[in-house]
Amino acid sequence: MHTLGLANANSIPWNEFKNMMTTEYCPATEIQRMKRELWALTLKGDDIEAYNNHFHELALMCPDLVPTEKKKIKRYIKGFPKRIKGNITSLKPTTLHDAINMARELAEQAVQGRAARIKENNKRKWEEHQRNTNNNNPNHHNNRGNLPKCNHCNLHHNGQCPPKCQRCQRTIHQEKDCRVRLPVAYVTPLQDVVYFGCGKKGHYKNKRPKAKNQ
Repeated sequence: MHTLGLANANSIPWNEFKNMMTTEYCPATEIQRMKRELWALTLKGDDIEAYNNHFHELALMCPDLVPTEKKKIKRYIKGFPKRIKGNITSLKPTTLHDAINMARELAEQAVQGRAARIKENNKRKWEEHQRNTNNNNPNHHNNRGNLPKCNHCNLHHNGQCPPKCQRCQRTIHQEKDCRVRLPVAYVTPLQDVVYFGCGKKGHYKNKRPKAKNQ
């Protein structure tokens, strides 16, 4: 490459100057390699910004592969997964800038949707685990496995008998933590009971207060 004066260098058109630099510093074999890379370029994972930057670099070095805006858009869209590619194509971007903005938005939606599905799946697994643990027949759960059967409570376990709820008779929790709904049985409140012997409420015969003369 011959030396140019400042005035001559400034007067050279950009495309001509770019071609001169490419010829001087980029061998034909390297240009061919970049063309193959641009043709096969695809999005890796969710890193859309890395894809955008690499696309710009390769398109700049291989202008004859994407000489028009339409071909740039077509080649840019080609590197995305099928679903994102179809969505961008249906939106019909007219510039590469528009296509890039659409791709960013669609990629972000895909990431958020995947995160929501993972969260929902984890929630479902946790709920299934809770149902399997806190089922309506906890004694059946306690009888599983090869643990020895206790002669006292008839459950299979090691060591002391598990605490038993005195409210619902289950062994999975204690009475203070009981949330089981029990059938409501009507019991006449003691304050409404009238002992016919003295005509007073609030006690039975064996609990009636003794008269002073007794």
